[in-house]
Amino acid sequence: MSYLPDSRVKAIVIHYSATSIERSYTAADIDAMHRARGFNEIGYHFFIRRDGTVETGRDLSQPGRFEVGAHSQGENSSSIGICYEGGVRAAAPNTGFDSRTPEQTAAMIRLIRELLQRFPGAIVRGHREMPGAATQCPGFTASTWWDEVMRNDAPAGQADTALNVKLLRWRLAEVRDRAMAALAANGDAAAMTAFLAEIRARITDRIGR
Repeated sequence: MSYLPDSRVKAIVIHYSATSIERSYTAADIDAMHRARGFNEIGYHFFIRRDGTVETGRDLSQPGRFEVGAHSQGENSSSIGICYEGGVRAAAPNTGFDSRTPEQTAAMIRLIRELLQRFPGAIVRGHREMPGAATQCPGFTASTWWDEVMRNDAPAGQADTALNVKLLRWRLAEVRDRAMAALAANGDAAAMTAFLAEIRARITDRIGR
């Protein structure tokens, strides 16, 4: 097991398990699958079953530090992984989609809120939004979904201000992370400029400036 300080966490990464919705799976099942692939244990910190039950994976029980996961290559040392059961159909195992049940969605929202209390600077992303990821996981754009959750949560009269501040903070963190990833990959200044332009446009779109 490898542990790092909570201050290292920059992202909460959402995944699907890529298991068929026609069968039921538990965290123990995913743990067995991951061990068969050579992992020490399940790669995620949390697993959300179709009935909304949240099962634990990698250790977060120790105050001030977290067990490093194995769920997003290149970002495991700075992220927490949440996986929901499902994401594919048995008839189309290579086509991912958002199969979350209402119970899973509600549990995911509650869990993310709790994690943001512990990791207040973290941004919410889907696996496919992470730098260098080539995947359909988790079947939806998690950052956009979470922005909408926050928009709906904001009290009347405070929605725009509260949401805009949070969005700006998250987007600026995204600028930092993606720019650093671009430079680390190949030192490509053009790639970094493209990343910055993309995120700047998203910030402008969200806060209207």
